[in-house]
Amino acid sequence: MRAPGGLTAEELGLARAILEYLSRHPQAKDTREGIATWWLQQQQIEQAVRRIFRVMEFLASRDFLVKRRGPDLRVYYELNQRRLEEIGHFLEEPEP
Repeated sequence: MRAPGGLTAEELGLARAILEYLSRHPQAKDTREGIATWWLQQQQIEQAVRRIFRVMEFLASRDFLVKRRGPDLRVYYELNQRRLEEIGHFLEEPEP
């Protein structure tokens, strides 16, 4: 199915991503290759970091992970060795 302007839904998503980037960086300009390499890749990384943060916080809330502050004051996650049995059960659960 085509979105407005004859674009596919995926292409319309790219159009939005490009406009979001330019809204945050109004002086930016680049080639098609630069846009694909830098602008869109950076947005994908930012989105992945947000998703990973939510997942890591979920796992920490289940006590599967332990959060610790490092010397650089960033949060580091590590496996909670005391919850290995519960983690095993979680991993065995069928995915929705």
